[in-house]
Amino acid sequence: MHDYYATIVKVTDGDTVKAVVDVGLDTLRKTTFRFSGINAFEIRTPLGPVARQFVIDWFAKHPNFIIYTVKDSSNNDRTEKYGRYLGTFIDGDSNLNELLIDSGLAVHYGTT
Repeated sequence: MHDYYATIVKVTDGDTVKAVVDVGLDTLRKTTFRFSGINAFEIRTPLGPVARQFVIDWFAKHPNFIIYTVKDSSNNDRTEKYGRYLGTFIDGDSNLNELLIDSGLAVHYGTT
């Protein structure tokens, strides 16, 4: 597992974001993250925009979050089938992935 500091540049939906990531040695990389272990409501469903706004609000309140990346259990890689990195977003005791599930805006997905 690796942890990275990042700046969110776009919230696509309730479980996907684009971020500029500090990968170390003064190197920044723009990449897409899929939230690990959850599946949020699709943006075109009634709860999709609610989930997206929940994520936007969380990042506004937690600017100093860390992304913990994990390997996809199906292919032993840190990216999933669409090339997005799998990550858990945490700031102190606040875990965004778990909060989405606890709020009823996402369900558990896979075993990552």
